[in-house]
Amino acid sequence: MAIAKMQKISLVAKSEYKSVLLHVLQGLQGVEVSDLTQEDPSSPSLESGGTYQETYRWYERSEAVLTLLAQYAPTKPLKVRLKQKRPTLTLSQLYDQVDEQSIKAAIERLESLSKQREEILEKRQKLEKKQAEIGPWKVVTYSPKVLQQARYFTVQLGYLPNDQDHSFYQQLQSIDSVSVEEVFSHKDRMGLVAVMPTSRQEEILEEMKDVGFSPLDYPYEDSPEAVYQALEDQRLALHQEEKTLIQTLKDYTKDLTDFQLASEAFYNQSQRQLVEAFSKDTPYLTYIKAWLTVEDLERIAKCLNQEIGEDHYALIKEEISQEEIDQDEVPIKLENKSWIKPFEPITLMYTTPNYREVDPTPFVMPFYMIFFGMMMGDLGYGLLLWLGTALALKFLDLDDKMRQNLKLGHLLSYPTMIVGICYGSFFGVTLPCQMIDPMSQAMELMIISMGLGFVHLTVGLLIKTVTEWKRRNFEDMYNDGAGWLLLFLGGVLILLAKGLEMPVLASLGKGIAIAAALGIVFVPVIYNKRRMVGFVSGLYNLYGVSSFIGDFVSYSRLMALGLSGGSIAMAFNTMIGQMPPLAKFTIGIVLLGLIHVFNMFLSLLSAYVHGLRLTFVEFFGKFVEGGGKLFQPILILQKYAHITTIDKNVK
Repeated sequence: MAIAKMQKISLVAKSEYKSVLLHVLQGLQGVEVSDLTQEDPSSPSLESGGTYQETYRWYERSEAVLTLLAQYAPTKPLKVRLKQKRPTLTLSQLYDQVDEQSIKAAIERLESLSKQREEILEKRQKLEKKQAEIGPWKVVTYSPKVLQQARYFTVQLGYLPNDQDHSFYQQLQSIDSVSVEEVFSHKDRMGLVAVMPTSRQEEILEEMKDVGFSPLDYPYEDSPEAVYQALEDQRLALHQEEKTLIQTLKDYTKDLTDFQLASEAFYNQSQRQLVEAFSKDTPYLTYIKAWLTVEDLERIAKCLNQEIGEDHYALIKEEISQEEIDQDEVPIKLENKSWIKPFEPITLMYTTPNYREVDPTPFVMPFYMIFFGMMMGDLGYGLLLWLGTALALKFLDLDDKMRQNLKLGHLLSYPTMIVGICYGSFFGVTLPCQMIDPMSQAMELMIISMGLGFVHLTVGLLIKTVTEWKRRNFEDMYNDGAGWLLLFLGGVLILLAKGLEMPVLASLGKGIAIAAALGIVFVPVIYNKRRMVGFVSGLYNLYGVSSFIGDFVSYSRLMALGLSGGSIAMAFNTMIGQMPPLAKFTIGIVLLGLIHVFNMFLSLLSAYVHGLRLTFVEFFGKFVEGGGKLFQPILILQKYAHITTIDKNVK
């Protein structure tokens, strides 16, 4: 339960074995390759960067194809989807199952089909737009353009604003030497056919425009009826073409698994090609520097012996220098027991610990569980959280990140149920076995919350004290840890003296508190060559007592949030309970279920967020330094297949 002990290694092999060497390092899923080009800027960049970009581009194209095929794949029943498991493969088995040439050809074919469909849709949209324009006029069975060429009269189609009393239409009819006929009428405008003498065409059109007439530019030789039918024939032809194309796309969905494995293979290859540029190479040898845990040294040696042969490479263990530790160059990997590991993301959300400090995760777990349980505080909500996470963990094929998140939720369900029993709350209903009533014993609950806060802060200060003691940094040990612990001890003795009526204990507590306060002020004076600067620094440190008061007040949210969630649940139970019997046992049950789900979601969110706040500000702020560099092995995508480590097959 700590930060893993890391080992720096150098690997030297013949250049011809470089690809196999990196394949082994990636397959172990526990080796970080250092970028030697950053250590030596003059090193020439290798051509593998271009190879990486090309392979990664194929990964992106395969993902786009999978998104495309997902639209046409038949929807599987929920039961089948929940039970569906990813295949378990090694990297070599994954690559063996992917025929790159045929997959690349299929991807190009699907991209072409997708482009064709986009073109069909674009053409169809244009046709439908033209149909929408010509549709209202299709009752006209003659060609206006042909009639416009008549010797004595001209036919003009156009639009006129449509008002309730048809005043525009009446004004148009009053124009001399023009005959108008309504073709269609919509809410805002109407379509008209106007017949006028050819000799007065321009003059009459100007008069018509003055009353709101807008001529229609009719570019077709045929009648609107014939044009509309021709457009419809083209639209139907495009629809049939699209239908055939969609069927072709559906036929490809039977190979969906092949595309998924190909996507995974392309990604994993690209990540291996990416780190190829991190090495130093000569025409004969390749040199790679890497990090791994001490426990993995034996694994890497066995795998390299089997894949390359012990005579074709050299593995050199290197000492980690103090400078590398101080400069935070040692990658950090957290190693915790299975019931603590789900809490690691909480630590990493705040910062990555450095190699010089302890992993705070084991200390986070018990307090976060207690805080979460107090803020949720309901047996029913705890049971739902337990059941939901247990079923998901048992039956669903989850990636590592989602599995850890669900494990965290499952672990948090236990304190929620325990505190729910103590509060005697089951979906807001009071149980007979109630150890403390949050409603009537809010002050007692406040004292418990403050007491937990005191323990939480004390543990943080103890960790700081021990850490600085091991570093022989006595000034920070006292100023940031031991001094405040002594001050806390003095305060506790004074409170105990009041309760036990022991004046001697009070005097002892006052003495310890005064001595601790003086130490906080004068220890910086001792360690600072500039005494006045040290004195001012000490006074400022003592002023930090105000922040501790604020910290203690923050723990009152444990009581407040637990009280609010339970109060909301009880209030809605009362409201539903007052409904008439028929409504209560019909819509009331549905409403009650929805309300409790919503209240549970709010309680979960509040408990999660405020638990983080108490951890990050009140706890981590006392001793966590952070600034470490997270351990990053060569990436492996496991979205569509579970990739086992390469050493599983090593004998």
